Amino acid sequence: MLIGNSCISIDYLSTLIQNVPKLRHGLVKSDIFPQDRQNFSSCVKICSGGVINNLTNVPNSEGIILYLRLLRSIIIAYNDKETTPIHRLYHAWFPVFVSRWWYTWIANMRKVDLDDILYELSGIKNNRKNKKHQFFITNNAYYCIEINANQLMYLALLVTEKKLPPEAMNVYLFSSQTCEGIFRSACSISGTFSSVVNFTVQEFFNRAQKLSLLNKIKTESEFFSMNGTLVFPKHYKQGKKLKKHNIISNHNTLNVDIISNTILQAFNDATNLIHGFKIKNFLDEKKITNMKQLNSYIHNILTQRINIMDYSDLYEEKDETSDSEDELDIVLNSENNAESEDQQYETSCISSNEILNGLDGIKFSGMRVFDTVRPELAKSFFEVEIGGKTKFVHKQTACWIFTENKPVLLNDRLTHVMQK
Repeated sequence: MLIGNSCISIDYLSTLIQNVPKLRHGLVKSDIFPQDRQNFSSCVKICSGGVINNLTNVPNSEGIILYLRLLRSIIIAYNDKETTPIHRLYHAWFPVFVSRWWYTWIANMRKVDLDDILYELSGIKNNRKNKKHQFFITNNAYYCIEINANQLMYLALLVTEKKLPPEAMNVYLFSSQTCEGIFRSACSISGTFSSVVNFTVQEFFNRAQKLSLLNKIKTESEFFSMNGTLVFPKHYKQGKKLKKHNIISNHNTLNVDIISNTILQAFNDATNLIHGFKIKNFLDEKKITNMKQLNSYIHNILTQRINIMDYSDLYEEKDETSDSEDELDIVLNSENNAESEDQQYETSCISSNEILNGLDGIKFSGMRVFDTVRPELAKSFFEVEIGGKTKFVHKQTACWIFTENKPVLLNDRLTHVMQK
């Protein structure tokens, strides 16, 4: 992909993995395997602050940094449980405006000029038969960014009008995994000695109400009870991940004025970021300089691309998935938590004397590297010297440092959908 005077490529991440100690970024080679389309855990690692900060030392990496910031904002907006409603709106609309500026620049550039810029930056001589869509994100990704941001705005307005409860802004609960978890919990209410696994819709509603009541008691007892008189059994890893969330959203501060200012701030930040890629003068010539002109241009483009038709009378629904990647051309050119470390990085250990050099001032986020350990756990740790200070590194963390790929079991379902 290409934006302004910068190229977006995984080659910069590969350079980072080869030249920077793993403890600084936490990446392995398998994290940037392009055929692994559903490896979300690696996506979270790639978008982490440590990776973005270390990429600033890689020459000509401004494009990949912008792309990772875009992905990071999307994760914060829709997946992060601790994001406040205002910050959720900001991080939802920041990638929208970045994508709109990016799309507008590509739409007004000639294909020949884009090929010349790509050749100058990477030395790759592009096939003239390829279309413009290769320089931009996929249509599905762009549509999702636009639709999700507008739907989140709609939810926020309904909350301000008191037509929806403030909990509606917890969009991370809308995923299919959450719904599947509720259904499994409803099935488990029958008990271990019951063979009944099926139930009617009304019975499911009754069980869902019981689950809601149990979760309410559990939440209130953990967060609002100082004595902790009522303790629910839970998996040992849940206690480590438990953090104090805002149970009741501060919806009193969510009003139209604050929402407007938040969207304007997202636009200004996205504009300042994009203008650093030397596309401002080009867009000024096209008279696309402010939010109104940008939104009007994108609205006209999307109106041409999207035709709403009613297929309800048809017996078979037309599959338009294969055509989605060609639509753009028609218009343009007419660290994981420490607990998961055991599962992801188990491998054999080798020795090196230089692996811990150059780590001054680093924060070992998500890694089992501590200043002190309890005596009963001392056998599981190595004592090493990092930056002139004594640290204790867990043995499995030490093994992970020397690995290049993440081991995957043959029965991993994600490998079944991986592109060959």
